[in-house]
Amino acid sequence: MKKEMKQILARAEGLYEKDKKFFAYYADILAEAGEKPKAFKILKDNINLFPNYTTGELVLGELFLEQKKIDQAEMLLKGALKKDDSCVKAYKLLSVIEDMKGNRESSLQFLKMVARLDPFDADAKNILMLSDKDFSFKGAEPPVEDEPVEVKPEPVEVKPEPVEAKPEPVEAKPEPVEVKPEPIEVKPE
Repeated sequence: MKKEMKQILARAEGLYEKDKKFFAYYADILAEAGEKPKAFKILKDNINLFPNYTTGELVLGELFLEQKKIDQAEMLLKGALKKDDSCVKAYKLLSVIEDMKGNRESSLQFLKMVARLDPFDADAKNILMLSDKDFSFKGAEPPVEDEPVEVKPEPVEVKPEPVEAKPEPVEAKPEPVEVKPEPIEVKPE
């Protein structure tokens, strides 16, 4: 592992140790550094603690996709879209999943959403232009699902951490000092 990656990983780990909300960032860096089993563990241990944090679902979904666990990846990515329907990365990954499943039409629909949400995404635009389909993505909508997918996070008991009490500021009051003028002797010139 390169020195720069070690530094990034150490920083991410430090952030995660201070605040578990950094779990997705830390797991993403771990996966990038080749430590995917540890990334999976971090994600699985924390994803239910922060059920509205779509980044955790994206990172875990991408890891499942790399392992060809299509159903798990699809469930997580669609769950992320239910929370944030403008998530370009989720649409891109779902396009890949649909392509892997042989659903070309659905894959192109997801790419149209990518192109609509991010007009500068060259990959999506190029694939759409090369397809024999209409490239107009005005009014593009996500493909309609045959069966609704419901993502139910498992309940996790979260115990609040004690908050450190901060002392209230104390106003310093100066003590009065008595100044006695000394007589000045003036000599005539």
